[in-house]
Amino acid sequence: MGDPVRTPHLFEREAIATLWHAAWHDSHAELSPQELIAERDFPSFLPRVDREWTDLRIAGPFGAPTGLCITAQDQLSHLFLDTAARGTGLAEQLVMDAKARIAANGHQVAWLSCAVGNIRAARFYEKQGWVRATTHNVTLNLRHITLTLPAWRYEKQL
Repeated sequence: MGDPVRTPHLFEREAIATLWHAAWHDSHAELSPQELIAERDFPSFLPRVDREWTDLRIAGPFGAPTGLCITAQDQLSHLFLDTAARGTGLAEQLVMDAKARIAANGHQVAWLSCAVGNIRAARFYEKQGWVRATTHNVTLNLRHITLTLPAWRYEKQL
């Protein structure tokens, strides 16, 4: 199994942004319009880390996280792993931690959005018992533009 899931330390801020940036491009670049890819440069991830800090959990060595997960109320809003951490059980640990946090906030159902076409992620979630409920539109208010993209909505009873 992977490293224990934990709360990040402030000195890890840039390492978290580096992980998130690399993992996002690895998993989304082929699925995303060029306008979104251009918006997802490294500097865009530092304020995202800051904005999500209180709902962010990571795993991996101190100063070199290999996975991150962010929740927002009843949503598992982000899950990203370093390519070397795939297949280690780390993603499962991060999702278990997220589900526990969502349940602790009084929710009985968790949900997440998965980019349409992200087959690797969809298979992972389905293997973990998540059910594709619908396809919905996600609006992204970015630095220079606003985009609306289709996403698969997955749900899981807690």
